[in-house]
Amino acid sequence: MNTVGRIGIYLLAAAGPFFLAARFQSNAADALHGMNDFMSFYTGPRLVGTPDQFRSERYAEDQLATTGFVSPAQQVYLRLPVFAFALRPLSALPYRRAYYVWQALSLAALAGFMLLWPEPGRKILLLAACWSVPLVASIANGQDVAFVLLFLAAFWRFHATRPAPAGICLALCSLKFHLFLFLPLVLIAHRKSRVFAWAAAGVLTLLGLSTWVSTDQWIPKFIAFTSSARANMHTPVMPNLLALFAGLPHAFIWEITGGVCIAALVFWLSARSSFSLALSASLVGGLLTSHHAYFSDMLLVLPALVFILRETTSIAVRLCGGLLLSPLPFLITAVVPLAAPIPLLLVFLLVTLAFEQVKTPFAVTPSPSP
Repeated sequence: MNTVGRIGIYLLAAAGPFFLAARFQSNAADALHGMNDFMSFYTGPRLVGTPDQFRSERYAEDQLATTGFVSPAQQVYLRLPVFAFALRPLSALPYRRAYYVWQALSLAALAGFMLLWPEPGRKILLLAACWSVPLVASIANGQDVAFVLLFLAAFWRFHATRPAPAGICLALCSLKFHLFLFLPLVLIAHRKSRVFAWAAAGVLTLLGLSTWVSTDQWIPKFIAFTSSARANMHTPVMPNLLALFAGLPHAFIWEITGGVCIAALVFWLSARSSFSLALSASLVGGLLTSHHAYFSDMLLVLPALVFILRETTSIAVRLCGGLLLSPLPFLITAVVPLAAPIPLLLVFLLVTLAFEQVKTPFAVTPSPSP
């Protein structure tokens, strides 16, 4: 890339934060004072292991006592208990100080992700990040997606050379486990048995530690807690099949059917394409079938979209990926079923990606992990 092209990319990237700041300035006050999802990350460690761990009313009481504010969204901790326990040192600080430390750590995680990104095209990745609504949403909402993105980048970088660290980092992605349901299909298709074994061992360890730090019979309580109505508020803005089919008769059946089709599509793409392309497809498919996801969770597919744009030649794929990287689809909220723009674009992306792979001679032979 010549000097003029690099300068153009940097100038365009610099314009992104100004546009996003102007668009979302109404959220600035809440973001500055920590009136967001961080409330659950502060309260969850204080309640983990107590009889109140899965009582939403206790979250409201503690948040009112520590912040003077109760969110109408009823902020509750929806991660494995071991992750809540790991945040106890942070929850021992005064709330405002803990919030600023959290945001500093989140920014450090984003910087670590950029450094660990294993594929070419870091300038394009930077450009996409500067215009990313999910990135702004993650920071403004005090979310933990940046840490998952860091673990994902480490797994992506080391999967071929260091299976143990790669598997452990993949296990840590269980912080948002519902977004990684199709990763095992990729590991199986590409014969990453050692990475799979390390990841499985890591997940079992996290479950064991969760049992150690949590209340009795925490798993059924956790499932009931995370599947309650308060955990899936604001369905129309979700980037998944739940939002796409919301309002249709027998919507759950449509969602299950769509999820099965996407799983088959991801596995087929995994068997035909490179590991990075298969991983990218699995991240898109995992987001679609997540049942619980919001704008900030789409930050995890940002590197996948950048990779797909760089590696594919189909105009339809590139147009769809470019739209998903832009702020445009995030500014539209569906009011009728089958009209949610983000899940529609994600489905279209997977389908057009499959069509491009059909036209590509089958030349990918997955190699076993070293």
